[in-house]
Amino acid sequence: RRRHVLVYTRGEIETRAAKGFAIPSREQVLRPLSEAIDRWIEDRLPEMARTDQSNVRSCLAWWREKIGSLALTRVTPEIIEKAARTLRDETDEDGNLVRTPQRVNRYLSALSRVMGYAQKTLRWIEANPCTSVRRFKEPPGRVRFLTPAEVDTLMKAVDARRDKEGHAKPLFSLFVRVALYTGARR
Repeated sequence: RRRHVLVYTRGEIETRAAKGFAIPSREQVLRPLSEAIDRWIEDRLPEMARTDQSNVRSCLAWWREKIGSLALTRVTPEIIEKAARTLRDETDEDGNLVRTPQRVNRYLSALSRVMGYAQKTLRWIEANPCTSVRRFKEPPGRVRFLTPAEVDTLMKAVDARRDKEGHAKPLFSLFVRVALYTGARR
């Protein structure tokens, strides 16, 4: 499989040197995105909730497959946007979209975490290209109201709550009641 690797041009190196930046070594210029993904998975994925780990891992596997061979220094917002559009427009055999805009945004967030890690922690890149990528519009979240039975169950659980010494927590109960009666508006 052919690697998509580009190096800094002479003009880019001269501009960096004029701005006081160190001139990157060949290894730094050629370091692939897949290496940053692997390091992030090793260092940061275990810190996430178990329920999120498999989702993020699958998102990063997709990015590794599509643009993982690109040098980190050559991953641009344009490349990411093109890949995200491909991700969004993918259809199954019936012509239905495979992923929702919200799901594509989760893929972008996973990549952004890796790029931020490569920038701030590893210092392999100067800027996170994902910050310039526009996310897809998401529909508003679902508004749900508790049923009277759910309110009763909630209040029984709140009233049964005790502190370490076994005393009731009247302020907590009051707080939950006020939130319920006001619709828990912000």
